[in-house]
Amino acid sequence: MKKRKISLLTIDEKIANFFINELNNIFNNMLEIDYYNPRFHQTPYIYETDLILYTDPSILIAMMSYIKCNAPILMMKRTISKVALDKIKKIPPNTKCLVANINSFMANETLATIYQLGMDHVSLHPFYKGLKTIPDDIDYIIAHEPYEFLPNINAEVIIIGNRVFDISTVLDIIALLNIDSLTSENIIMEYSFKVPTFWQGIKYTLENKKILSSQWNILLNELSIGVIVADENNKITLANSQVYHILGIQKNIFENTCISQVAEKYPQLKIILSEDEIDNDLFIYKNQKLILTLKKVTFNNSYHGKIILISTYNNVIKVQQKIHQKIIGKGYFSKYTFSSIIGENESLLECKQLCKKVADSNPTILLIGESGTGKELFAGSIHNYSSRKKEPFVAINCATLPESLLESELFGYEEGSFTGAKKGGKIGLFEIADKGTLFLDEIGEIPLRLQARLLRVLQEKEIMRVGGDSIIKVDTRIIAATNKNLLKMVEDGTFRKDLFFRLNVFQFDIPSLRERVDDIPLLIEYFMCHHGTKRIIHKDFKIFYKNYSWPGNVRELFNVLEYMLKISDKDLSFNLLPRYLKKQEYIDKKIPSIGLKLSHIFLLKILELRNAHEINAGRRSLCKEYCKSYYKVSELEIRTKLDELANEEYLVVNKGLKGCQITQKGINLLKENHL
Repeated sequence: MKKRKISLLTIDEKIANFFINELNNIFNNMLEIDYYNPRFHQTPYIYETDLILYTDPSILIAMMSYIKCNAPILMMKRTISKVALDKIKKIPPNTKCLVANINSFMANETLATIYQLGMDHVSLHPFYKGLKTIPDDIDYIIAHEPYEFLPNINAEVIIIGNRVFDISTVLDIIALLNIDSLTSENIIMEYSFKVPTFWQGIKYTLENKKILSSQWNILLNELSIGVIVADENNKITLANSQVYHILGIQKNIFENTCISQVAEKYPQLKIILSEDEIDNDLFIYKNQKLILTLKKVTFNNSYHGKIILISTYNNVIKVQQKIHQKIIGKGYFSKYTFSSIIGENESLLECKQLCKKVADSNPTILLIGESGTGKELFAGSIHNYSSRKKEPFVAINCATLPESLLESELFGYEEGSFTGAKKGGKIGLFEIADKGTLFLDEIGEIPLRLQARLLRVLQEKEIMRVGGDSIIKVDTRIIAATNKNLLKMVEDGTFRKDLFFRLNVFQFDIPSLRERVDDIPLLIEYFMCHHGTKRIIHKDFKIFYKNYSWPGNVRELFNVLEYMLKISDKDLSFNLLPRYLKKQEYIDKKIPSIGLKLSHIFLLKILELRNAHEINAGRRSLCKEYCKSYYKVSELEIRTKLDELANEEYLVVNKGLKGCQITQKGINLLKENHL
């Protein structure tokens, strides 16, 4: 094949050689290229050529008298490479940059190219050889090469390399040289992946049929959904291989035909003739459920065609499940392991050991324990100890949602299944937790009707969405938890017997905090370490936590510690407790090692402080201070306690304004016992 000839007009030899290499690479050495510039000592005339390419208007003006043929003349449009664009993207926002080139035209052309490619996060200013003034506070200099004329300022220089042909220029060269279709498609396909374009999305690519056909024929065949692209006359311009597979139609039915002809031959496909856009609509074709999306392509208020996406319902479900399994890294996971469960109590350690043994089995686990004992910690630890640890861990509290909402959350729903249902429907927690673990907290709160649906999932390993009619297989391990007596609920008829025995394959009772009071010091130490602090624990607080029943268990303990650490920088003592815990019955017990009640100690501490600061220590003032710091008592109770302490010689009760006085014995008692 005879080589086409191009005459290249450039400003110097260096630039000419760059573009000669570019053209040879793009067109695979199928061109014969000569170059010219006005600086030649004896500029030759151009008598015969197929195309004249020039870099900027000044070159063409200088060379016009040397052009002696009628060949088409084309000014090359240039852009920057994708590598250069990536460098510019890394420039911080709201910074000022110089864009340098050898002359004013090229500097402004490069600047405009950068803006057209969407780089509007920086302020750009042109710079070229001979320019005397530049803006203040320049942060970066963008240049094609390290020109010797770059200003000597405190700015980082970013070298982006020579500009390359914009793809529109490549298309123009192909058209003007009349290069055959197959060769041109290969050229466009390879080059369009190397350079950024000004197009924003598929609506623009539809205007460039050559790029559409070359790139999309490759890309679309990699998709798992069927794609049909039709032009403004509804003629099919593209259809990927998945369309033929999904619809069971031969390829030649789609080639060089209109979608109306396809719909006429296959009446069940009349939906593709719709003049309205369609978003994920379900239709039946050859007894299979298909989902269709139809989008119009418009540009400058002109209709350019439509894009039709077809997928099978089952494939959509599989994709949804796969995507939601990936969500484990974005929220559906448990941070707990068995090392997160703090304690050395024998009952607790036994429970942990048994849970480890069954963690890698599939049957349901039922965790029994009071509120705040750590049922979710155990559930998350079991999940992370099992072979499912890399899959989702999904938790839901069954008591927090009304029946209808709980059902849709667990099983998902189809579009239009109820008022307010999201467009496209919603995937349920059983599907999200597929291959992983679903933790059902407060299982005893599930209504009887939903208990039946839950039983079916446990038996058949399959669900049906609300408003749906398709069975969806799930492989979800269930861990349930409750603080209720489910067996008693079965006897009362409020919990299904068959569901109870399905859930109760492995049952573990998590001990309450009052059953493992010996673990409280470890829990306090863990909590303070976690919060990066260290406080002394006073004996009065120790006495309190040993005698308090902790109905809220570990959760309540941590809440109390959080309160105490936040309200004061002092060490942990009884007077820092929340007011609801400052009750006489929690502390008014005798300390065997001292022989006094804790309330006596509190009174001595108040007296010691008031004596040290020479503050009135009469019965009335002591009573007022006691009520403020600890809990309410009467003056009579204070008098009784004062008399008891006086009898033991820990204080002296004086008459008159002097009030009470702590003795050295009383001071020694507090000091020796760290009170």
